[in-house]
Amino acid sequence: MKQHRLLTQQAECAQEHINRIRHEQEQGLYPKSFFMPLGLQFEITSKCGLYCKHCYNASGESHSKDEMTLTDWKQLVDCVIKEGGIFQCIISGGVNLYYWEMAFLKSWIHYMKMEQALF
Repeated sequence: MKQHRLLTQQAECAQEHINRIRHEQEQGLYPKSFFMPLGLQFEITSKCGLYCKHCYNASGESHSKDEMTLTDWKQLVDCVIKEGGIFQCIISGGVNLYYWEMAFLKSWIHYMKMEQALF
């Protein structure tokens, strides 16, 4: 019974959001379609102390020479915000805290007013 009530509440909440978006679309305040995604996932590094066979990005020390520089990442952030309207990024990779300029990159993303999540 509790699950049914929770599902009903979630469905009602989703419908409220849909109705609000449709209303804003009718007023020209919300686009009817997007030509680019709203968010991106940045694979910052492949560095990792583990070499798991099941890892989706084959993390390990051997790939670290292919990493983008901080300047490259900043240029990408600038471009996707300016050209695409991207407002959210997920920062992931191997162990992304191995990326020695992570604090600078996170600060830049914050400065550019893009939401971020670290995984």
